[in-house]
Amino acid sequence: MDAGCVYSGGRALSAIIRPLLFRTAGTPLSMEFDARERVWKCEFEVDVSVTAPTLVFVPEYQYPAGFTVWAPLGTVKRFGERQTIEYTPGHGAITGDKHTITLFPEKNE
Repeated sequence: MDAGCVYSGGRALSAIIRPLLFRTAGTPLSMEFDARERVWKCEFEVDVSVTAPTLVFVPEYQYPAGFTVWAPLGTVKRFGERQTIEYTPGHGAITGDKHTITLFPEKNE
């Protein structure tokens, strides 16, 4: 056990430590994580009356070499030190639109 490593001694961490939808600018519809491929996907209905962005926890544990975000209907800001991303729907979004955010590990791992 490595006393200097926060994950030392943990069991099944790859199944427990996963991306998580913290806050949604709308109604969550689905969220899934493929632990083997480390691909996370969520879908939600946008509510344009919500001005705060959608917030996703992206654990460095799952993506030590980085990750790619696919979110074609909005913009994403990364906050590495907080292990989060913020997603904002693009201009022209309408309440009830279905938006998807997908995370993939970097291909160079």
